[in-house]
Amino acid sequence: MNGISSCKTDRSLWIHQGCIDRDGFLNLVGSTIEQILSTKVATMIEKRLKTLCGGEITPETLSAHSPEEIKTIGVSMRKAKNLNYLAAHVTNEDLNTLTGKDDKEVYTWLTALPDIDEWTVHMFMIFHLNRLDILPVSDLTFRKSFDPVRPLWI
Repeated sequence: MNGISSCKTDRSLWIHQGCIDRDGFLNLVGSTIEQILSTKVATMIEKRLKTLCGGEITPETLSAHSPEEIKTIGVSMRKAKNLNYLAAHVTNEDLNTLTGKDDKEVYTWLTALPDIDEWTVHMFMIFHLNRLDILPVSDLTFRKSFDPVRPLWI
């Protein structure tokens, strides 16, 4: 895919360069951080997390840190605990098993994890499972992007 190497180092390039994330764990960590944050703030926090994890965010490097340590990168304690839980309980192998499941099964499996909501599941299905037929219609930014053409529908 176009720009795949740069996508691995800078998540903000994903959409702009048409990148698909091959690391399901990193996808969920990024989506968890990005919930209700601007792209600029999320990118800054993700860089801090990468530094905290010694340059690579994996289940092993993230679970080596307590929620208190994770909180120091600028996330809430709730989000820090959820990231720590994710690192301790989910592997890329677990996430790769979702490839063969239908959308409803993926949704059910992922939302059983703490802090994984509909938006996060949609982002995971789009950017990790390459399901391009997913529309995150509950996402406020997605909905606002249609404001200029909404009068044409009415």
